[in-house]
Amino acid sequence: QFGPYTTGGAINLVSTEIPTDEKTELVAQYGAFNSGLLRAVHGKRVGDFGYLVEYTKYGSDGFKTLENGGNTGFDKQDFVGKIDYNTHLFGIDQSLAVKYQYSDETSYETYVGITDADFKDDAFQRYTGSEKDQMNALHRQYMLTHTLKFSPYLSYTTTAYQNEFQRNWYKLDYFQTAQGRSSLANILTNPDDYAAELNIIKGNQDSEGAALFVKANNRAYISKGIQSKLDIHWSGVNTHFTI
Repeated sequence: QFGPYTTGGAINLVSTEIPTDEKTELVAQYGAFNSGLLRAVHGKRVGDFGYLVEYTKYGSDGFKTLENGGNTGFDKQDFVGKIDYNTHLFGIDQSLAVKYQYSDETSYETYVGITDADFKDDAFQRYTGSEKDQMNALHRQYMLTHTLKFSPYLSYTTTAYQNEFQRNWYKLDYFQTAQGRSSLANILTNPDDYAAELNIIKGNQDSEGAALFVKANNRAYISKGIQSKLDIHWSGVNTHFTI
């Protein structure tokens, strides 16, 4: 049920469940590098209906340093909303649940490394040429779940789902001069041969007659489908049959 290409195992990440009683939580944290976390949760059950809303905001200025003092951290926010309805229909306990999830992220991260010598001097430095590197990501999830609970030992769950993910990563790609193009890998692994190019990337030298090219790595993915699962529980053993 986790797909044919799950080579490293699967982690079942379960979102916050709709509570049986009214529940409200607020968590606020602050730490080094101007890191902060804010999480608010509220849920309640009224008769056969239940709902939950959850909002999380998480960010940091980052632990790496740019000469110009730019941001090397990230900002993320996430929203989850759930509604469910429980009923006893045709002599069977049933439930219908709707879930919506939205998240977005801006990360000031880069693929550009540093030379071995600079790493030994300061492993947390970033070159000025990487200051424009930035990833923007967006994720949405829609789920409709119907469950038939025939007994404490037998249940049948059907889920219709759609996941949408898009990200665009702007990152320093290569160095261009009148003599041609130089890859960042060649410059960083051969700093003595590319001393002038390296100084420009570091911001120690003007880039007259040269250009640093940034490319946008834009990606969009979608997964959708319907999954049915039969759960059988006996003698403390759970067995799942998935369609």
